[in-house]
Amino acid sequence: MEAVLFFWCGAVDTRNVVWIGSVLGVLAVLMVGGYWVVRRLTVSGRQEKEENTVFTLEQIRQLHQEGQLSDEEYQSLREKIIQEARLG
Repeated sequence: MEAVLFFWCGAVDTRNVVWIGSVLGVLAVLMVGGYWVVRRLTVSGRQEKEENTVFTLEQIRQLHQEGQLSDEEYQSLREKIIQEARLG
């Protein structure tokens, strides 16, 4: 109530009020922008994980048994799949 009276009586400089309002506006825009960036990064990270998980352990086991994967390729893919499963 006092702030309204001070403003009404001219005791508060309007330049200060405008400056503070501008600073708060800029901070609000930065917060919304930051939230949007974080949201985009986390969603795209989840999509990449889903797109990168192409083979299952059973599928690479089958490819290895058929001779389409070398022992080294099989072990490397197997470790990647297990690691992704643990990270969830």
